Amino acid sequence: MERKTVWISGAANGIGKATAILFKKHGYFVGIADIDEAGLKELQQELGAENSHYMVCDVSSPESVKAAFDSFALKTDKRLDVLVANAGVLAVSYFEETPLEKYKQIVDINAFGNVNQVYQALPVLKNTPGSHIVFISSSSAIWGIPFYTVYSATKGFVKHLTEALQIEFERHGITVNSVLPHMVKTAMEDAQLDGGAKPEQFMITPEITAEVIWKAANNPKKLHWVMGKNMGLFFFLKRIYSNNGMQKLIRKILYDPFRS
Repeated sequence: MERKTVWISGAANGIGKATAILFKKHGYFVGIADIDEAGLKELQQELGAENSHYMVCDVSSPESVKAAFDSFALKTDKRLDVLVANAGVLAVSYFEETPLEKYKQIVDINAFGNVNQVYQALPVLKNTPGSHIVFISSSSAIWGIPFYTVYSATKGFVKHLTEALQIEFERHGITVNSVLPHMVKTAMEDAQLDGGAKPEQFMITPEITAEVIWKAANNPKKLHWVMGKNMGLFFFLKRIYSNNGMQKLIRKILYDPFRS
């Protein structure tokens, strides 16, 4: 295939959908993967079948992801310029109020799901000169965030995975970076916050996030792209504050105003 290609997981809505639309506008052939087949079909109608290939895919399943990448490789002549590892799930509550089964799902998708995607994509990434991986982490990876406890921990995993693979994959000619959005106004976020205070002033849109993902894909030397109001400041303060100082700051800004 002569066109550049991108694979996007979690593409049926939110950040993934906005990213697919943006990359298509820039001339990419877009691989869209999600467990939501109806959402994928709707998105493909918008993108055009000539510009996209959809794959029903559970990123926590090695068999599912391998089958999806095999299908994508056949469609693109084993070309993959950009992998956007976006799929994720969220739970917002006091720690003990979320069922253990939900926490397992969060770890399986947000942590292992990223490992799984890269592992299965590696043959086509290595086959494509100048290929790039963008992980979607979160500003909650900067420091553990109350109410988002396990989600925050998995996003820290993604941040560290980015840092390690950026060094390791130099030998393959593959570049790696991550985008760390703050709260993005999506159906997933709304579903988790509908029972309590919504910090709307912190929220950003999927379209704004997609623009940053595009920039990250085209500026591989910058390792972490931190988004959100005051989140860049948090990233800086972590470097200079003591652990106790950061804990006090997080408590004051992201815990006390929202606790019940």
